[in-house]
Amino acid sequence: MSQKNYGQENQDFSNKDYNNKNDFKNDLKDAGKVMSDKVKSIGSNIKDNLKENFDDVQSRAEDFGETIKERGQYMTAQLKDRVQGNPWAYIGGAAIAALALGFLAGRRTSKHD
Repeated sequence: MSQKNYGQENQDFSNKDYNNKNDFKNDLKDAGKVMSDKVKSIGSNIKDNLKENFDDVQSRAEDFGETIKERGQYMTAQLKDRVQGNPWAYIGGAAIAALALGFLAGRRTSKHD
């Protein structure tokens, strides 16, 4: 199994002979600092990646919103032109739809009486 090199700060503590407690404590502190620095670096990388991904998603959502807005405005203009060109067809269609909804709603209430 190969050992990964996580940076220049890595020190080999495994084969060291310790003559006193202070040497061991100092090496332990150094090893803790190396690990702490590496965790901070990894955390920073993760944070940067998440920010990049969030910015990308936000940009795509804004683009999608603009596209929907533009399509809605286009469809509204098309419908307005059609209604103004032949208003009676749309008035008749709305009347038939209202009649059908009234009929269906009336049937539901009459069954419960």
